[in-house]
Amino acid sequence: MALLTDEEALARLVEDAPKKKDGHLPANRVALSCYMEGMFRQCEFYLLKAKCSKGDVIEITVERKSYEAVEGFGNSLPAGEVLGGDRYSDIVKRMGLVAE
Repeated sequence: MALLTDEEALARLVEDAPKKKDGHLPANRVALSCYMEGMFRQCEFYLLKAKCSKGDVIEITVERKSYEAVEGFGNSLPAGEVLGGDRYSDIVKRMGLVAE
């Protein structure tokens, strides 16, 4: 979550989003979907989605979901794997989000 407060990380997320041939973002396409590892409260998890909307805007949402109401995570990967990988490692270190 802290990583999404960083302007450079958000710029990379936009750079990595799928684009049409003309370079614009396709409306209603999910650019990123990941879940935070671990269970919270009563069998709940948090799902982070970055979805392209009209006018080349990406909307980022965080939803609390129940494990019982969801079968699997669809195309989502663990947040640590998506946002903790090499693409964001320099930002993660700069922000002090990992022990060195």
